[in-house]
Amino acid sequence: MADIFKKIHSAILGNSALLIAVCLIFFIFFKVTVALIPYSQLDDWCYLKFAAKTVGEELPGCIGSDYPPGVMLLWFPAAISAKIVAFFIPSVDFSELLAACVGVLSYFYWGSSLFILHPIFKRNVFLTLIISLSVPVLYYSTERTTMTHSSEWFLVCALAWTVLRKRLFPAILFSVVLTALRINDFPALFLPIGLYLDQKKPITQKTLLSALSIPLFILAAILVFFSKHGYHSSHLSTWIGNFTFSRIGWVFGGADWGLFFTALPLLTVNILGLYHLRKLSNIGRACILWAVIELAICIGWKGNGSDFGYRYLIGSYVSLVVLCAGDLKINWGFKGMLLAQSLFNCLLLIFYKVFDDTTPTPTEGMTWTQPQLLLNTFSHMSSQSDWAYWFQEFLGWHQSAHFNSSLIYSFSTVLWAIFGFILTLTLTVTLMAHWQQLRNK
Repeated sequence: MADIFKKIHSAILGNSALLIAVCLIFFIFFKVTVALIPYSQLDDWCYLKFAAKTVGEELPGCIGSDYPPGVMLLWFPAAISAKIVAFFIPSVDFSELLAACVGVLSYFYWGSSLFILHPIFKRNVFLTLIISLSVPVLYYSTERTTMTHSSEWFLVCALAWTVLRKRLFPAILFSVVLTALRINDFPALFLPIGLYLDQKKPITQKTLLSALSIPLFILAAILVFFSKHGYHSSHLSTWIGNFTFSRIGWVFGGADWGLFFTALPLLTVNILGLYHLRKLSNIGRACILWAVIELAICIGWKGNGSDFGYRYLIGSYVSLVVLCAGDLKINWGFKGMLLAQSLFNCLLLIFYKVFDDTTPTPTEGMTWTQPQLLLNTFSHMSSQSDWAYWFQEFLGWHQSAHFNSSLIYSFSTVLWAIFGFILTLTLTVTLMAHWQQLRNK
């Protein structure tokens, strides 16, 4: 028992800064009145329906069909947890319970991604945090949690870790699961191919076929799928026809989510990668190819995904991780850019959907018109009354009167207690360790 406590103590000390950051970010950004309920019938309910099938439940409400089934694997822990609780408490609605469990799991995936990135960047907590917060995924981990982007980012980080550690078959596994989760992330299948080409081991036909057959087969199948069947009524031919100069200009410089303002570190890394393409490893080239393909998808899709950021680009942030950890050297200027981007993304998240002019408005069908978020956010940042209004909204997320059900209130109470305990324990252990060091001196 003493050995177990020693291991826990050393684990807390070794990761104290990250644990504190995860807890503080939870208390600031996790909107329990929103994050623990399903958000939309078009995407969210369809993903929940897939997850429910893994435990023999059938959920109504999904009005779409073209969704990859990878979520069944990633959300299985939430589905089995909801099933167990529903077994012991039959009066609880399973769909409500499943959504709440998914909300908790989504934040767990985001927090876990930090601990994957931490060793990649040589246990540099500052660099781990600013790279993570520069990716527009925190919103999908703390608010619209019933989307799959939190688990997507977790898989991206795991894939980056495997290719940087030269683990071929785990890289194949993560790339396949990632493609099954988000079909636009199919370029992930190029990474294990790049890893294989970078290895200096003798190439045998048997090893080549076993390593590359699965990624190549899936790539061919996806190309046929897009050409013949299409995805959400968008075929490969129509997608290519959507390229216009005005659309390209808006993706990069638009006042809603222009990439020059919301993804500058990603653009910088990819431009540098293209410039030094011949010097990059094959893994680095695969990352650049992934980024170029997903950028083309964003341009051809005619939209950012109707919510926070260009969410179709989240997978391509693998280049930010892999190139910064390997092929490219990070100087303080680039770290400053990452810091500024992460702080700006947090400010956008703070004001997003709080005011009318920072909230998307529905148009015909299931499409949404994005506000001029970048300009409007700056106007709210300079207003003391708007900050006061946001603070009142922030308090409202944590008041029992704002909860729609006793289940969500119970979930939120347990979550606050857990993160409060982790924060208190981490601070206590860290302070005691520093105090002991001072006494020994």
